[in-house]
Amino acid sequence: MLAIGLTVHDSAWAGTFIYSAVAMGAARLPPRQAAAWLGGLTLVAAVVALVLHAAAVWLLPIVLLMVLPGMGMIGLGQLIESNHELRRAREEVARLGSPRSACASPVISTTCSATACP
Repeated sequence: MLAIGLTVHDSAWAGTFIYSAVAMGAARLPPRQAAAWLGGLTLVAAVVALVLHAAAVWLLPIVLLMVLPGMGMIGLGQLIESNHELRRAREEVARLGSPRSACASPVISTTCSATACP
């Protein structure tokens, strides 16, 4: 809403839509929902640009500068969540006492030799 108000007041504030898209991508939403919100925000930015009679040459760059970083943030959120799940799984394997748990660690230890870890 702030990006809309600032851009309507002064079109030089159109870049705030880019920051809004990055923040939308970084939100803790499921990926499909975040992508839908990002698409909606991009559509709103395009409509505001058309209503304000922005030059058509700026429409594609603004849309790309919203979608690419926004999707990148969604992907980064997924990567972080996957790493958390992997860490929890490794901790559970170690807690259950698997003989391979020492070898599954990403840190090289002195207890893990070529003969101990097949």
